[in-house]
Amino acid sequence: MLVLGVLGSMAVPSVAGTVENLKLRADAQKMAGVLRMARQDAITSGQTSKVVFYSGSNRYKSYDSS
Repeated sequence: MLVLGVLGSMAVPSVAGTVENLKLRADAQKMAGVLRMARQDAITSGQTSKVVFYSGSNRYKSYDSS
């Protein structure tokens, strides 16, 4: 019984870390998609494109040169 308790207490931080890792990976993929879209818009329009990330509010805004 003691062994199960010790193993269980070791598994909880591992699961929490995995969830955080998955969230971080999803956020990174979303950010990469936003940057790819801005790049593609710049290529097709021939104009400068800019993406501003607001870290405090977990938002972003995309701008073109016009």
